[in-house]
Amino acid sequence: MTAEWPYTTWALEQIADRAPGRAEMVALSVQALVDAVRALRATGPGQLFGLSIDRLEDEGRPEVEAAALATLIGWKHHFEAESDSVSLQALDEVGAALALPDLRAGRFPLLCDPLGSRDGLSAAWRLRLARLDEAIAGRRGLDLVAVHVVGADDEEDEDLEVEFGRPDPVMLYKVALRYEAESELPFPRELAAFWSTVDGIFVDGDPLLRPIAHWDTDIDGRLSVGCGGYMQGNLVFEDPPDGDLMRSAVVDIDDDGQERARYADFAAFADALLGTD
Repeated sequence: MTAEWPYTTWALEQIADRAPGRAEMVALSVQALVDAVRALRATGPGQLFGLSIDRLEDEGRPEVEAAALATLIGWKHHFEAESDSVSLQALDEVGAALALPDLRAGRFPLLCDPLGSRDGLSAAWRLRLARLDEAIAGRRGLDLVAVHVVGADDEEDEDLEVEFGRPDPVMLYKVALRYEAESELPFPRELAAFWSTVDGIFVDGDPLLRPIAHWDTDIDGRLSVGCGGYMQGNLVFEDPPDGDLMRSAVVDIDDDGQERARYADFAAFADALLGTD
C-alpha cells in the first residue's frame, strides 16, 4: 500500500534508519522518533524528520505513527539490555507525557536513596542544613562578604537581594541518576539534602549557587554548581579524590579563569556562607 504514497514510504524509511542497530547517533535518533510521534499526534502544522507534516498522506499517518512507536519500544528493549537507566528514564518521561504505557519504566533506585533525606548525615551536616532552613525562613542572614560576592562589602550595595530557589525533586533525581550511572558511586547525600532544601541561591538575580538543572562542566571539565561571588564566573569542584565530591576542593573562578577564592570542600563553602554559630 505504501508504494502508492511516496511521502509515507519516505517517512517509514526515515524511521527504519533510526532503529537500534542502524542508527549512528542514538540520542538524536531517539529524539527524532519522539518528535515524530508528537508531530503526528498534534493538530496543525509541524515537521516530520524535517518535512512539513502536511505533505504526508492522510492514509499513511497511522502506519507511520505505529512504526515510530514500535521503534521507540525497540529502543527501550535495547536500553534494558544495556542496563542504561538514564536512557530508560528519559523514555519513561516520554511515555508519561504521551500516554504510552509501553515506554514506561518506573523509578530506578539510587545508591543514595532516600534521595534528599537528612537521615544518616553527620551531626555537622545536620547543623548546616538547619542553618540553611533558618536562612530560608528569614531568621539568619547569608554572609556574602565571606564568600566574596562582588559588592557585598560596599556600603552603597549593602542591600543585595537574596532569593532561594524552590526544590526541584524531579531534576534532582535525574542528576543523581546520571551521576551514579556515569561514576558508579552514590550521589553525595549531603549535596542531595542541600539542593532538596534549596534549588539555587540567587543574589540580585544571579545564581551564587545554580538550580540543579543548570549544573554544568566548565571549560576544564570540572563540575560547576554556581557562578561564585563574581557572578560571571564559576564555582567548581576540583577533581575529587577517588571520585568523592565531598572531599573535593571548591574553587571560585572569575570569567577570566582566575581563582578568586578556594574552600577545602563544599562543607567549608557552606559554613562560610551560612556561618557556624
